[in-house]
Amino acid sequence: MNEVGSIDWHVDYPRSHLAIVSRHPVFPEIQARFTRYQIVLSLHPTDMASSSLIVLIDPDSLDSGSAERDARLKSAAFLDVGQFPRILFRSEHITAVASEFVQVDGYLTIRGITRRLMLDVQVKSTLEGRRFAFDTSHTIARKDFGITWNTHIAGVPLIGDLVTVEAHVEVASAPQRGLQSDPHTFPEQP
Repeated sequence: MNEVGSIDWHVDYPRSHLAIVSRHPVFPEIQARFTRYQIVLSLHPTDMASSSLIVLIDPDSLDSGSAERDARLKSAAFLDVGQFPRILFRSEHITAVASEFVQVDGYLTIRGITRRLMLDVQVKSTLEGRRFAFDTSHTIARKDFGITWNTHIAGVPLIGDLVTVEAHVEVASAPQRGLQSDPHTFPEQP
């Protein structure tokens, strides 16, 4: 325990994932996962307003299954990982809205541009409150973060303007058997 009513929570990285999905009305959707990230969660299950969340993502770890596409997505035209080596989400308020839902109000920074986000998060508790799973999906406009490159095929834009960010995160109140220590953690701390 680190203070009254709060528990040290450990992210179960092998059971968690952060991904983006780009859907287009004409072309196939593109899915990609970030393979290196760090999540710092201060969770107070009985007082969500006292909870906080920081997510630090290495954009250079984006993996769509295509090395050529990944190189393009990491280039200056998109994530510009050489100039902006981190994506950051930091909560400002976490509010319980129902027994299995919370709203996380915070700020997302991509390419040095920060925008406010309100995430609706489903929460599932298992093992008598010693383990939680969090699921969220939120659509952002890539142009809001300065990602405007596009080209056209037969008059149709190749890339849609909207990108969906999806996350599934599992945490446990103490390291459990088989729970790995932070394989996705960066050397730098947020």
